[in-house]
Amino acid sequence: MSYDFDRMRALCVEEEYFECEMGMNLKARVTKAPVLKAELMDGKQQIEWEAVNTVTLEPIHYLATEGLTHYGPHLYDAPQYLSFKGDGTFYHRLLGEE
Repeated sequence: MSYDFDRMRALCVEEEYFECEMGMNLKARVTKAPVLKAELMDGKQQIEWEAVNTVTLEPIHYLATEGLTHYGPHLYDAPQYLSFKGDGTFYHRLLGEE
C-alpha cells in the first residue's frame, strides 16, 4: 500500500518502508522522525525526516508537501518491482545490492 501525507507524517524512528520509483526498490529505516518544516501560504504543511538505506547505510533526507506527495518520495509497505535472475526466477532487488 502506498503512503499518503498523513502516513508519512506518522513515521516513527526505526520504522522501515520501501521507496520505489523508476524500477528500483530501496528499503529505508527512519533515523529521525518527521517534523514540521514549513507551513505554506495556502495552509499546507511541509515535513522533513531522515532515514538510512538498510543495504548501504547511506543517509537519506526526505521532504514531503501536503497535497503534492506525487512530487515527493513514493513510499510503500512492500517492494513494488521485481528483478529477473539469470536462472529464470524473480526477486525483489534492493538498491545497493549486487
